[in-house]
Amino acid sequence: MLSLQRSFERASQTAAELPRIPQLEPLYNNQDMHIHKGDLVMIAGRSGSQKSGLAMFITAMLNQPTLYISGDMTPWEASTRIISLNTQHTTTQIQHNIDTYGPEYYRDSIHHGAHITFSFQSPITWTDITMELQAYMEMWNTFPPIIVIDNLMDIQDCESDYQAQQEAMQWITALGRDTGSTIIVTHHATDKTGTDIEHPPARREIKNGLSEKPQLILGVSLYGGEDNGNGLTIPAEARIAVLKQRTGKSSPDGTRYERLRAYPEYTFFGPLAEKQPWNMTTTHKGL
Repeated sequence: MLSLQRSFERASQTAAELPRIPQLEPLYNNQDMHIHKGDLVMIAGRSGSQKSGLAMFITAMLNQPTLYISGDMTPWEASTRIISLNTQHTTTQIQHNIDTYGPEYYRDSIHHGAHITFSFQSPITWTDITMELQAYMEMWNTFPPIIVIDNLMDIQDCESDYQAQQEAMQWITALGRDTGSTIIVTHHATDKTGTDIEHPPARREIKNGLSEKPQLILGVSLYGGEDNGNGLTIPAEARIAVLKQRTGKSSPDGTRYERLRAYPEYTFFGPLAEKQPWNMTTTHKGL
């Protein structure tokens, strides 16, 4: 049991805000978004909305030790996403360079996301998560600052069972409190006919209403990135809304959102007017 003073002192030492990601500055400035150490963050979106891409981008750009538990990515998909983010090479280019020069071609190219440890489980089980954390603890003598669970419905028994998903969120909340880790979990929003897929889902559209536990919920949608019918490709645009935030303002209906350029082929997000993911000088051979 802690007194109010002791509770406040302890919280002030552990709940510091995580470093801000420059590419997401519109969310910090216009939506007053804050991500604190130890928060439970949910990224919700419809199928194909780049919710997994945003989770990986955030963790890579934070560049802190991370345990990334994925239920639907293969090791190849995960590794090429990180390489693409760092080099602006597409998957096809990466495959070509590896076939031509070998895997060592990208050995010195990983600057963002180098501290991510991946775990590929399908389905994700609590036993496996516990074993991964025990192994991490044994190796580093600490819990990972960030844990990503991608995604909630890939957890065993959570494919469609409401009760299982509720229990999973309770378990994830307890996990964050026990480890002190910031936890990011991705989850689906409804994509039934009649929903406005061009805009972020509303909080009420999160499947099974699992919005009680997270301190922060981001709703994401992907617009464009396809042929408009006239032979022109509409630049992909990520629309991100703060659907819930316990320490700041939010837009539960998802109508107040920020627009960012999305580069799904690079797992990258940036300012809307930006034509390239970022200005970087590559020190290795390119196509």
